[in-house]
Amino acid sequence: MVKVLGFEYGGFFIWSKRLEQGLFAPLPVPVPGRRSVSLSRTGLSALLEGIDVTVLRKRYGGPAVAA
Repeated sequence: MVKVLGFEYGGFFIWSKRLEQGLFAPLPVPVPGRRSVSLSRTGLSALLEGIDVTVLRKRYGGPAVAA
């Protein structure tokens, strides 16, 4: 189960999502001494779509061009 506490212009909201089968991708490790993790809107969308947000990958830059 994932629980989200968010804030929009009108105030705070609480949202939750539970999977009937399978697992969510792993969450980033929280800062020591805290139990929560802050994610951007993009990071939250990726997490809910099953994309692992804990792994940083270098973007493909294309082949090197000879001068």
